[in-house]
Order: sequence, then C-alpha cells, then structure tokens
Amino acid sequence: MSDSVNSTNGKLDYSLLLLTHLICADQQIHNKELQYLQQIENSLMIDQLTREEKEKILSQDETMLSVEAVAKQVLKTERDRLLKQLLTLTHIDDFYSPLEHQMIEKIGKIWGLNELKIQYLLDSYSSQFSHQVFSEDRKDLKGILGNDPAYHKALDQCSKIAQEDYKFTKSALKQTQTILEQLRQGIKRQLKSHQSYDERGQGTTKKEVIKQLEGTEELLNNEIIKATNQVVESLHAKERALKYFTIAFMGRTKAGKSTLHAIMTGEGWEGIGVGKQRTTRLNRVYEWQNIRIIDTPGIGAPGGKSDEEIAQTVIDEADVICYVVTNDSIQETEFQFLQQLKEKAKPLIVLLNIKHNLRDARRLEHFLQNPDKLFAKDGKNGLEGHISRIRRYAKEHYSNDYFPIIPVMLLAAQMSQETDDKQQQEALLKASQIDKFFTAIRESVIEYGVIRRSQTLLGSTVGSIEQPNQWVNQQLQAYQKQIKIITSKSQTIERDLKKSQKDSRDFLEQRINETFEKAFQVIPSFAENYWNADQNKLQKEWQIKLNEIKFEEQLKNAYQEANQKFNQEVKEILEEIGHELQLIFKLNSNKFNLSQQNSKTLMKDLFKIGGGVLGVAGTVIALFIPPVGIIMGIGGALINLSGGWFKSRDQKRKEAVQNIRIALESQLKSQQEDILKQSQNEFDDSCSDIVKKINNYFQSLKQVLEEIDAQFQQASNNLEKPYDFLNRAYGKRIIDYCLTEYHPLTEANINTDLAKFERIFGNKIEIKTKQFFDFKISQSKLEQILQEEITITTLTGESLLM
Repeated sequence: MSDSVNSTNGKLDYSLLLLTHLICADQQIHNKELQYLQQIENSLMIDQLTREEKEKILSQDETMLSVEAVAKQVLKTERDRLLKQLLTLTHIDDFYSPLEHQMIEKIGKIWGLNELKIQYLLDSYSSQFSHQVFSEDRKDLKGILGNDPAYHKALDQCSKIAQEDYKFTKSALKQTQTILEQLRQGIKRQLKSHQSYDERGQGTTKKEVIKQLEGTEELLNNEIIKATNQVVESLHAKERALKYFTIAFMGRTKAGKSTLHAIMTGEGWEGIGVGKQRTTRLNRVYEWQNIRIIDTPGIGAPGGKSDEEIAQTVIDEADVICYVVTNDSIQETEFQFLQQLKEKAKPLIVLLNIKHNLRDARRLEHFLQNPDKLFAKDGKNGLEGHISRIRRYAKEHYSNDYFPIIPVMLLAAQMSQETDDKQQQEALLKASQIDKFFTAIRESVIEYGVIRRSQTLLGSTVGSIEQPNQWVNQQLQAYQKQIKIITSKSQTIERDLKKSQKDSRDFLEQRINETFEKAFQVIPSFAENYWNADQNKLQKEWQIKLNEIKFEEQLKNAYQEANQKFNQEVKEILEEIGHELQLIFKLNSNKFNLSQQNSKTLMKDLFKIGGGVLGVAGTVIALFIPPVGIIMGIGGALINLSGGWFKSRDQKRKEAVQNIRIALESQLKSQQEDILKQSQNEFDDSCSDIVKKINNYFQSLKQVLEEIDAQFQQASNNLEKPYDFLNRAYGKRIIDYCLTEYHPLTEANINTDLAKFERIFGNKIEIKTKQFFDFKISQSKLEQILQEEITITTLTGESLLM
C-alpha cells in the first residue's frame, strides 16, 4: 500500500477515494454502496486519475493510496459534508459493521475530531440512514425467481423464522462470550493471587513457580480473546444476514465465480474475459428482494492466503455455498477448503463448470448442434470420472457427499448475454444448462428456505460455540494430564532423593570411619614414642601427628565430598526428570491447539522445568555446612602414670604406652560416635530440607495448575448450556419442517415436542421426540437438505422418517 500522494494531487478527488476506502472496510463491496458511490461520482467532474485510483482501492491493489494518505488530503472545509456521506454509506446496506466503525474512528482521529461529535452525528442521522433506499430497476436476477408467489411466500416465512431464531442465536452467543470472559478473568485472578503471595514460609517457592508461569496468562489470554472475537464475529455475521437468504460463491481463482455472479445479477461484466478475474479481492455482495449473492475471492491459490481468509468471513452468514470447480483441473487441494464448511455445517451445491472453447465459430456450431454431448457422463471424455473424483475428495474433507453436483457451461451462458441474436441467445442459454443451477437455487429458497435459515442461525451457530468449547476441553484434558505427570514425577523425585540421601550419608559415614581408622592406626607407635612425655608435650605431639595424617582435613573433605556427591545426584535427578517432562510436554503439545506461529509449546513455556527446579534446588543445597575443628584431649593418660615410682622402667613404659593407647582410643571412639551422629543429623536435616523444598515447588506448581484446570472445568460445564440451548432449538425447527408446520420458537414449545437432541457436529444428528409425529419426508431427502446423517425416533425407538 502506497502512502505517497500523486504529484498531480490537485486532480484527485480525495473525498471520493475516502468513500471508496470505506466501502472496502468490512471486506464486502455491496451493490448498494457502489450505487451510492456512482451517484456521487455522477454529480461531480471526476477525472481519469481519480477513476484509476478508485479502481485500485476496489481491487485492493498494493499501489493504492492508503486511508491515512487520502484522509489527510481532504480539505478542512469539506470534512463535515464528507463525514455525513461516510456515515450514510455505513448504513446503506442496513448494517453498521464494527470494521466500518473502526474506520470512521480512524478517520476522525486523523482529522482531530471529537468522538462525541461523531456519535452525535450517528444519533442525529440514524433514522434517515435506515430509510436510505435505492430503486431496484434491475431484472429479477435474470428470471431466476421472478414473481412466483411461492417465492415471496417462502421469503416472508424465512424472515419470520429468522427473527425468532436470531433471538436464540444472540442469547447463546452472548452467553458464550460472557463465559469466555469469565474464564479469562478467572485465570488472571488466580495467577495474580499467587504473584502477591506473602514471601514468608512458602513465598519464595511460590515466587519461583509464578516466575516460570509468567507466560501462561498472556498465552491463554490471547487464545481466549481470539475465541471470543470469533464468537463476536459470528454474531455480527448472523446479524448482517438476518434479512436475507444468502448464497455464496466459492472456489479457486478463475473457476467461474465472477462469471456466474455476472450471469445472475447482470453486474460485473466489465471485469470478465479481460484478464481481470482476480480483481475480486474482496467479497462482492448483490442484494435483490431479500436474496443476497456473494462472490468471494479465489481460494487455494499460491500466495492467496489473504484472499482465502476474506472468503472465509462469509461462511457464517451464508445459507448455502455454491462451490465452483472446473472439469479441466480437479485437484484435491481445492477441496481441502470444504473442511471449513463442514466445521460450520454449511450445505453445498457443487457447480461443475465445463470448460470448452466456444469462441471458435466452428466449435460453437458443433456445440449448438449437439450440446448434450459435452455433458455426457459416459464415454472417452465423459464427466463420470470428474464427478467421481469430486465425490471422493469431498467425502474426505466434507465427510459426506449428499450435495448435488450440477454440470453447466458458464461460457455458453455468458455468450448468451453478448449476442443480440435472440434465437442464438436462447439456444446458448438452454445449452449451457444453467437453468439446472437456477432450479437448485429456487429449491433452496422455496422448498428448503425456512430450514436452511434455521440451519444458518441455529444449526451452524453451534459451531461457533463448539470451537471454543473444543479448545477449552483440550486445555482441560491437557492440564489434567500434566497434573498427573507432575504428581507422578514429584513422587519419583522424592523417592530418588531419599535414596540419594541414604547413599550420600552412607558414603559420609564410610569416609569418617576411614579417617578415624587412620588415627587409630597411629596410636600404638605414638604411645611408644611419647610414653614418658609430659602432658603438654604429649598434647602438642599428638596434634602434630593428627596434622601429619591430615585428620581434620580428611574429615572436612569427607563432608565436602558427601555434599558434592549429593549435589551431583540431585542435579542428575532433576535434570533427568526435567528432560522427561519437556519431552512429554513437547510430544503432547498438539493437545493445546495453539497457533502455529507460537514456536514454544504451552507446557514448555509454562514450566521451563529443567532449569527452574535446579534453580530452586540449588538455593537449598548450598545451605549444608559441615562442622569443623576436632579437639583431642589426652591428659588422663599422664595422670595415671604418677603412681609408678617403684616399678621398673620397662614396666613403666609398658603401662604408660597401654594407658596412652586406651585414653586415645577411648576418646577417638567417643568423638567418632559424636561426629558420626552430628554429621548424620546435620546431613539428614539438610537433605530433608532439600527434599521438602523441591516437594513444595512441585506442590505449588501442581496447585496453580489445578486452579487453572478448575477454571477450564467450570467454563466447559458452562459452555454446554448455550450449546444445548441452540441444538434443542434447531431440533424443534427440524421437527416442524418435517411436519410442514410452523410453530413459534419458544422454550415451552421445544420442551413439548423434543425429548433429546444429540449431535456429532457437522456429521450426525439424532433426535428423540416425546410423541409420535406423522412425518411426510424421507430420511434420504432430509439428509440431502441438511447434508448431515440424521435419525428421528420416538422415545420408544420408533422411526419417524420414511
């Protein structure tokens, strides 16, 4: 999109261009909007440059001037008048869309207008907007519907049905919107309560958990807002389509959608056959006597994702989809889009456009001599193979093939509009077999109109609740699974840590005993060497001897090595568990149904478990500090030597050596016992503290996940109510349709007739009635109309369909 203004900006009519931008704001170009724009254009002296720029905007050309660039160029003296025209334009099609409102607000900001002024103008002109009418001087959709009284009666009944159904639709979607908002606020409230947790006691651990869960709220918040927006958009689509029976043309680029649109409406011929087929970059809407026909951009084209997304916006409001394919290229890729139609339970008519060059005079002559030849199913060039492929691909992506496939030759129908030869015109129109498609449209309105209106407003709207409900249940199942995993893994960690604690304690005990054993081994030689030393000498030399064998150093090393051993084992345990959790969460990430553009899985984003738990563990492992300083006393040995004056020197030596050995061994043994007891107690306390803190971490994590899980559980339970509410209303409409009767849609009437309604959305419907009804419609016929498998029985199991 270009923001530069043409150098000849004096020739451009920026007011007209801004009106053109507004027409495109809601991604639908409405025929009434174009008519209004044409009226304004006819009253002005518009030059060729403005017309070219207008066409760029209508076709959403990349080089078009942006809204900002155009709005800034509108003279201040023209803005009040133009604003009234803009507001009038937003109401031309009887629906002021949120996207149109956003553009009005955007223009107002560019112009520096007060929002109150814009609202005042809206309020002031709302009544005249609603009565803005354009004469319908076009032919009646090329004679498709005409003045058939049955058609007008059907449309009146459709309107009556739609008004009642919309009340149920609006109520259910508003309730769904409220439930999703409550879910969003509930999760936000839960996480916030932990973020403000008192840091005394478990506070630090809670803080670590919340830190690792910091992306959870944003991630879930975005998903919930996305689901809520889809619900709101669905409501707007239902409101937009409320007054009309809507037929949408879909299919790949150049399949013939625009040609079909032109044949039916008489509009858009200027873009046909001159290389402009892909100018339909927005949905083009034509309305005539409560019928809406929408021509959508092509789908499945390389680089055409934006076109496909625009086409998707009309699915919710369409009563029937005309899917256009050609016989020259039937690829499975173009049928993948049908999955989205099935998700919205939309009925199909497949139009098989027979491509054949009739521009050659000889080929045209041969065609008119035997037009049925190109429509033959059997034979070398027969259509049976194409039809079989269509049904095969459709079954895979649409789940069934109840829909009709209607072969037509759109080029022949197009050429019938180009000739002035009435005889050839009639021959071409008949040979095109377009009338078979028109018959299907007449049936859709006259015979099936009321039930297809209910299908749009009730039946397919269930999909707008089903999608967020599926997402909620996916989250619910995933969180419950992860809670079980966390519980199991935390128990595993606790068991492994206790084993590691025992192993490390045994290691410490062994090293302490080894160190004391070295001290015991030097006692005999020490006693022999210093048997006649005084107390001070003896104490001093014993300390020297202990230093020589590195007694105290070895004790410190024993503590340090035991500590390191436990630290390493804790690290390995947590890393192993962390990797296992990450792998499990990664393998199950598809359960979360998250956007592909988010490269991180939800659980990986939530936990970052490996580093997180290690961080928590690391802070507590460092708390273990081994005792230092071993003081040995041997004074008792010397005291016992003082009474030996009359003994021989050898006898004195032997007794002194014995006494020193006994004294040292006794003291060493006593200190060994004390140190072992002290070290084991301190080591166990420290290890138990580690186990406790890690356990607290997982318990805190589990608690937060359980609280989020509870929010999803509540939302899941609540979403069943609007889901069931719409399904039961739809079931009542199906019963009335099978009776060819009309009854006001009220909860009392629903409860009178309907006992049970079960549905596999888009595939199968099972209805049980409270009483016997004499239906006059066959099961196969009803399935062709609704394009879902359907059974209707009484509570006793008696089938009501023929």
